Amino acid sequence: MKKIMVIDDNMDFANMFTEYMSDADCRVYKCVEFKDEEEIILKIKEILPDIIVLDVNLTKTSGISIINRLKKEPSLSKISIIIATASAYNSVVEGLVKNEKNVLGFYSKLELDVIRNKIINER
Repeated sequence: MKKIMVIDDNMDFANMFTEYMSDADCRVYKCVEFKDEEEIILKIKEILPDIIVLDVNLTKTSGISIINRLKKEPSLSKISIIIATASAYNSVVEGLVKNEKNVLGFYSKLELDVIRNKIINER
């Protein structure tokens, strides 16, 4: 069973995503309430998810900063990441992450089918 962690400051999205994945062979962990980036990293270390669904625009930090922190920690650097954003398409942000070897894709939060299929088909 895959462990999926959704990191988002929008509880509605995290709940919707969890419900959307309910019939897949995975367990979804939500990280929606956090005081700072360090708390997110500690939660990732605790759960050690197989895949992180990460929002780009978090209230207390940015998804890009989280990706950069994960790259620097050997125990976390190989965790696969899917970027899910509600923001309008941003080629600059996508350009920052598309060459990261553990980033599987950059998607709109409206593309739940695509995100779900990416997770199910990821080995």
